[in-house]
Amino acid sequence: MKQPAVRAGSERSTVVFLCTEGNLHRGISCNNCNAAPIVGKRFKCLNCIDYDVCEDCEPVDRHNPRHVFVKINVPLPPMLNPRKALLDPFYPGSAMAPAVLAWTTIKQLKRMTLFSRIEIEMLYQQFVALSEGEPGHLHISRATFMQCLGPLGSKASLVANLVFDVVYARGDEVITFPSFVRGLSVLLKGSFDEKAELAYQGYDMEDSGSIGRSRMRTLLTAQFEVNMHHVKEVVDNLDEDLLSKFAVEEDRPVSSLFTAAIPHQSHLGPEKAREGDAMPANLIDQALSGFGEVGGPRGSASGHGRGAQSPQTLWRARRLSASMQGVSSAAIELVVTRVFDDFAAEPSRLRKEEFLAAATVEPTLIAWIEVLGTIF
Repeated sequence: MKQPAVRAGSERSTVVFLCTEGNLHRGISCNNCNAAPIVGKRFKCLNCIDYDVCEDCEPVDRHNPRHVFVKINVPLPPMLNPRKALLDPFYPGSAMAPAVLAWTTIKQLKRMTLFSRIEIEMLYQQFVALSEGEPGHLHISRATFMQCLGPLGSKASLVANLVFDVVYARGDEVITFPSFVRGLSVLLKGSFDEKAELAYQGYDMEDSGSIGRSRMRTLLTAQFEVNMHHVKEVVDNLDEDLLSKFAVEEDRPVSSLFTAAIPHQSHLGPEKAREGDAMPANLIDQALSGFGEVGGPRGSASGHGRGAQSPQTLWRARRLSASMQGVSSAAIELVVTRVFDDFAAEPSRLRKEEFLAAATVEPTLIAWIEVLGTIF
């Protein structure tokens, strides 16, 4: 029997139709084009009680840009669709803020920073989402800045306050858009000399022209505490990760989980110092050498790489954390003593030019401006 003719592409059309029909979100309409029901991908606002858009409208939707959307591929059962806002709004930005920067402002910021026009315009959208105040007087408050730091923002960290005052606010009580862009320009694209200049201001907040041993010791200690916070987060996450992924059978010892030999204690540093060996001058950096800038093991920015999931890595992280606590004061004192002995003309005062020279040899001195990342 002769089969009926099939039009070219009809099979593909049938498959597309069936797939599309499977992604039909019954009872959900698009708040932008009013299509009902939404077909394909559904985008739901987590900050509103009931706001959804279809995938065609999502790129052009004029909903509050500070709200967070979630993409839903597989339709939810109608009775499971939430009937309340699922997330409290984070961005305190003013809805009255102008959406476009004046060209004169863009030209001025291009001269002052290393950002392009497009980068400045994108940064402005981020700034508006975080800013408060009336149009023409937008700013980011210290409270919003601390909120962006998460748990660290609630600890009144000396480093956090200095980053706000020196890197971003530039002596003001709030962060304006020009100071916001200038701060990011130095952190992301600035030279070593630019960062060293900013770092010195953090030591010499009174603008006296010199700094003392006590001030340097205090700031290095605060910087170390931030690093310890990052390390603690890694250790805690590793602990939870191991408990969820490794199960010890009743007839096997716990040591069977360790697939590699535990490193010798001499690799960790403090034992060598107690044996009378000279303590490394860059002990702080060595203690943190196993961890990335955001607190994760090197090679895994999130701290969940393959190495981070091994019991050996957890053991090393715990041992490293304890070792760092034990040597922190001695290591910091060693840095302070060496800097003042080698670069200060006077025993108790380090002038600005002497600090800048010391920073080229001991980069730890300026690391405080980057230990929190860019914040934004």
